[in-house]
Amino acid sequence: MVSKELARCIARICGDGYLGKKYIRYANKNDELLKEFARDIKSCFDNVHLYWAIGNSGTPFIQLNRKKICSYFTEILPSYTSSKIEIPDVIKKSNLAIKKEFLRAYFDDEGGANLRIYKKTKEWKRDIKIASNSKKMLEDIKLILSQDFGIITNKLFRSSTKTGNKIDRTYHLIITGKSNLIKFNELIGFKSKYKDKELNLAISSYGKTHHRNPEGFHTTYRALLLVRAGRNYQNNKLYKSIL
Repeated sequence: MVSKELARCIARICGDGYLGKKYIRYANKNDELLKEFARDIKSCFDNVHLYWAIGNSGTPFIQLNRKKICSYFTEILPSYTSSKIEIPDVIKKSNLAIKKEFLRAYFDDEGGANLRIYKKTKEWKRDIKIASNSKKMLEDIKLILSQDFGIITNKLFRSSTKTGNKIDRTYHLIITGKSNLIKFNELIGFKSKYKDKELNLAISSYGKTHHRNPEGFHTTYRALLLVRAGRNYQNNKLYKSIL
């Protein structure tokens, strides 16, 4: 039987985490997500000592050094390599509550809500987007969203953006449409308060067009700027608190 806490731990390791033979590391700039991972790990395993630090990239992380715990997770999913991850069978065979927690944790790490303005027409563009190096992972997510939650997604696509000598070949899955955004918000949602706020702004922006409802348009835009400013402030504050 998989608990909600364990489901979130698996998702976190698949997302912004790393699983080696001797240690597990979870890195994130979001204080809420780091603390939730710490609580979940301690809930699932006894006598766990967690190390908090900052990586070379400037991102805070939590690490635990226990071979037994590492082996436990590899029994659930043999490989956590970014290109090979998939939703484990123990999650696929679980109930909706467990699937919800897995998806929510993974979307918190690898996805996000997006509200932006198409400058030429000043129209709102809204979506929830998630990215992964593993096509299988996103195919699994797409299927569960559709079959278990009634959320329809767009077709998978793969980016081919070149940065310097590297080519980004990440897979992307996108959720669009008011009804799908509302379902995601009600049935899955985000733990990250800033991603949650942007999703709610995206949903509330319907009908608040620049031409027909300029007051609502500008109110929404100002609220969006505040959400993004708050997120940047929180990230800097967390970094300084660990230092």
